[in-house]
Amino acid sequence: MEAKAVMLDFDGTLTEMGAHTPSKEMVKTLVRLSKKMPFAVCTGRNLDSFVRRGLDLFKDQIPAEDLDQFLSQLHLVAENGALGYFYDPKAGEFKQFYEEQWPEKYISRDKLKTEIGELVTSYGELFENAHKVAVVYRTNLYGNEDSVIKEVYKLSRNIYEAAVKYLEEFDPGYEEYLHVGDSGIGVLVIPSNADKDSGIRHFSKYLQEEKGMQLSDNSREIVVIGDRPLPGGNDHFFLNGRDGTAYTVGDMVEGSEFPRAVMGPDGGRLLNSKGTIYLLNQLI
Repeated sequence: MEAKAVMLDFDGTLTEMGAHTPSKEMVKTLVRLSKKMPFAVCTGRNLDSFVRRGLDLFKDQIPAEDLDQFLSQLHLVAENGALGYFYDPKAGEFKQFYEEQWPEKYISRDKLKTEIGELVTSYGELFENAHKVAVVYRTNLYGNEDSVIKEVYKLSRNIYEAAVKYLEEFDPGYEEYLHVGDSGIGVLVIPSNADKDSGIRHFSKYLQEEKGMQLSDNSREIVVIGDRPLPGGNDHFFLNGRDGTAYTVGDMVEGSEFPRAVMGPDGGRLLNSKGTIYLLNQLI
């Protein structure tokens, strides 16, 4: 099936492991992609973080004659799927096209933020007031990921396990209402109907209603790329294959059709940004 759009995770997919920003080669590849089809970055980051770590870098590196085209094709699905934005070049800013809500009647967002925060002080802290919907905890090594990424991953997993234990004690069936995702550099708690798979469906609906694009029921024409598809990873629902055509440039799920591996010309797997660049070049 011909690809008509792309959705990409940010950390570990657009970037190398532990890197904060995409490489120059990645930016050039995205510019080429923008001349062929729309694309969305689907990330646990909030809007401000993506602008600082992504958009501002893109603008600095993209030739002036390509910038408007690039921005008109750029979309952002933020906070792991809770909010969607398109870029309005005339206004010079992102504008929101959907937002999911926190299940406040199930559990107070403020209560959860405080009580999980108290449990993870040895590993990290609440990313206070940075997100509109998701609740995010960053590790105690925040800002030093480049040099100690393996230690960051361990701390992030500790936060994840503490958050899951808290929710299991609150309600063994909590996953009907909330999902917990480990990005490797932090942990997100989000509404279950606001995970990255929801982001795929919202992006598909937007492309059909606003761009007049024809897509199949499962939106297989949208190529989806991430790196953490295992249970508990923040790409687990993103790459499960229910919607889109999913590829992984990180962990594999054994015995499953999706996500597919990205294979290089020599038959070996390509990981992280190298795999993403290679796959995008095949689509282009």
